[in-house]
Amino acid sequence: MYFRDTEIRNAVIGDFSPLLIRQDSGRLWENYIVSERVKRSHNAYGGKGFYFWKTYDKQEIDLIEEHVNTPEAFEIKGGKKRRTHPPPFKRHTPERHSTP
Repeated sequence: MYFRDTEIRNAVIGDFSPLLIRQDSGRLWENYIVSERVKRSHNAYGGKGFYFWKTYDKQEIDLIEEHVNTPEAFEIKGGKKRRTHPPPFKRHTPERHSTP
């Protein structure tokens, strides 16, 4: 679940601590990136489909944007971390993968 206003999320979980000491800073960053991409899409293009992908053994893609001919996949990581897409996802999708 993504929130447009993370203060509501923080209120629900009861955590207003500074970002540098939070255990969920990665999830907050992912929420921010996904919400900004959705807003950008709605403002500029009239909207696309947005999805995520996750297997039973917890391999996942954070965001999949539906384009006309092919989906574009994003792994959202803060800092200098880079991660590749899980092999099962690569086998079943065209070669158009991104990592912001």
